[in-house]
Amino acid sequence: MRVSKRSMELLAALAVAAVTLGAHPLQAQSMRRLASARLRTGESRLAVNVEFAAGKFVLSADSTGGLYRSEMVYDERHYAPRNHYSPETGELTIGVTSRRHGGSSDDNGQHLDLALSPEVPTSLDLKFGAGDADVDLGGLSLTDAQLKMGASQTRVRFSAPNRVSCRQLTFQVGAVDFRADRLGNARCGRIELLGGAGDITVDFTGDWGKVAETVAEITVGVGGLTLRVPEGLGVAVEMTRFLSSFEQSGLQKRGDRYYSPNFDAATHRLRLDIKSAIGSVQLEWVPTSILSDAAAPGGRAAGQASRRTDGPAGKKIDKAAKAAKP
Repeated sequence: MRVSKRSMELLAALAVAAVTLGAHPLQAQSMRRLASARLRTGESRLAVNVEFAAGKFVLSADSTGGLYRSEMVYDERHYAPRNHYSPETGELTIGVTSRRHGGSSDDNGQHLDLALSPEVPTSLDLKFGAGDADVDLGGLSLTDAQLKMGASQTRVRFSAPNRVSCRQLTFQVGAVDFRADRLGNARCGRIELLGGAGDITVDFTGDWGKVAETVAEITVGVGGLTLRVPEGLGVAVEMTRFLSSFEQSGLQKRGDRYYSPNFDAATHRLRLDIKSAIGSVQLEWVPTSILSDAAAPGGRAAGQASRRTDGPAGKKIDKAAKAAKP
């Protein structure tokens, strides 16, 4: 039987359509869901190691009274799950790693939602590859944290004060738009940030509690750096720059450093060591209390705007506050 050219083209088109349609169930079948949870049994510490190659990652404080709980959806064709807790060491290892050398940029709707106990002193080591990350460390008992982010959109925040003293908070970010909000609530003595390329915003508002001084070392390669600091905080800046601009925002130069006028008398101080290669560095004063509602003079709640305009930046304070994101 002779088959016309038109018939061959039609058969070929139908074959391609069949392969394409048949691929969707296979892709759906490759997605796996893995949920886990553990009750608290008197643990004195929790060491959390998260490695999530690609997808959407959400971290928050648990509200159920457990030690941790998680829900993960992953593509088993390209990624291998990690989910193990050791009662002997108090270590939790969770996430997904790529099965292919060099990784995969296709996350196929992967996500990991992780909630940690706010009661147990916790050390966090997070490695996040590509995708979106929303990390809320507020209300945890965080002793130290190291966060490494690759090509991602990442927001880290402390929505509530840390329950314990934090030794060190470290960020390493790649080609990302990165934002860290309300780091005053972290109550860390030392903060380090190493940024590659992208726009970075670091917000030091929040309830500083009993922390008298925080030292922050920030190194940025290419991109803009915005620093948001609460009015009333004593600020000292040491700046090393190559092709970067620096908006002093009312700081006064003494020797090789810049100081806010209230630095010597301030109850809470922030010492900034900034290294910027190419880009801009802006410092914005935020008219807000640096203490909690109970401790703040006049009973102002943390985060509530003050009407003062006589701070280090004078009228620039109001202008910066209107332009700043909440």
